[in-house]
Amino acid sequence: MKADPLFLAFGIVAICTSVVLVLFAVKARRLRGLIGALLWACFGAGLLIQAFAPQLQIQDNRFVVPEKDHSGRLIRDPISMVVTERRLLLYSALLMSGSAIGLLWLYRGHFSGRRRAAAGLETERGAVQE
Repeated sequence: MKADPLFLAFGIVAICTSVVLVLFAVKARRLRGLIGALLWACFGAGLLIQAFAPQLQIQDNRFVVPEKDHSGRLIRDPISMVVTERRLLLYSALLMSGSAIGLLWLYRGHFSGRRRAAAGLETERGAVQE
């Protein structure tokens, strides 16, 4: 099977991000950083699964199975190839959506702006007190 280069590149970037986060979390002894690293690793794994899936074409709501696979061999059982494609797409979707929801929950303060607003209030209070 040929890997899709875009999914492969972003999967590798996500895995590398998780490794860096693990190093920082271990150094700082923070559980939240380890959870974030695990979620990034799951997201990267989902991207890598998607990269190595068979990548069948879809036309008229049907899979188009080629006569030969990427290595040049004839495809003898197209049904197993379609089943493999569906299974890998399901695994990829579950890993990526689950980890994306987890990352959204983990970094919800950054996305909602609460963190910036709280930091602004603290500096205003500090300025008023001085």
